[in-house]
Amino acid sequence: MEDWLSPRAYVGLLLTSVDTSSCGGFSPCDVSAKIGFAGAKVRFTAPIPYVAPFVEIGLGASAGRLTTRTASRDQSYAGVTYHIPFAIGLALGRDHTVEVALASLYHHDQDEGAATISLAFPLR
Repeated sequence: MEDWLSPRAYVGLLLTSVDTSSCGGFSPCDVSAKIGFAGAKVRFTAPIPYVAPFVEIGLGASAGRLTTRTASRDQSYAGVTYHIPFAIGLALGRDHTVEVALASLYHHDQDEGAATISLAFPLR
């Protein structure tokens, strides 16, 4: 059974490229990211048997390049900055070993973020 509160460390890599067909004829068009990130977060869990909802929040650092060039926005950043990770999800199963979550990574300096839907399960 999982605790109500648990600290977690994370590390990741985000590599995206430009899909110029989605730019609506705007040129130059670039919405891409090439960053590495790491940090710490805390998970608040309601330890309900078989279905445990959770919320995570934390603080981390990102290093790399973020670019957004569209008809309405022209913003680019390269370097190291902080980000705020946030996630909501469910830990499933008898031992809560399978997780389904919606996670986001908000970069304050760039006024941008990324969101993912994830499925996590143990490899043992």
